[in-house]
Amino acid sequence: MSKAEQLDKELQQRIDKLIKSVIQDKRVSVSDVFENKYVVRAVETPKVFINGYDSKKILANFPFTKALFVCICPKCSCVTNRSELLKLLERQAITPILFGPYSSYPNEFVNDILRYLF
Repeated sequence: MSKAEQLDKELQQRIDKLIKSVIQDKRVSVSDVFENKYVVRAVETPKVFINGYDSKKILANFPFTKALFVCICPKCSCVTNRSELLKLLERQAITPILFGPYSSYPNEFVNDILRYLF
């Protein structure tokens, strides 16, 4: 099983657990949804969502918010050309939101995301 497939399986298990908690009217916290402490902190601060990787929009919004959430689909340019994305991740300037299972992204991309977020 690849790392991406393993992550997809773990994510599905976490989602199933969350759904069960909601059905049972149990309280769900942000840390129940997200494992990464960096992401949890970002969720709890004022934020901007950018739909699709667009470096101009990222740079235009960067000075005005504490957290930038950038939606990244498997077809976004940053998936294959990651140099700019890696600089932003290294500086924790953005929080990527993947719009697809890990297995729908190239292994190199998944490894880069994991290196900076976990």
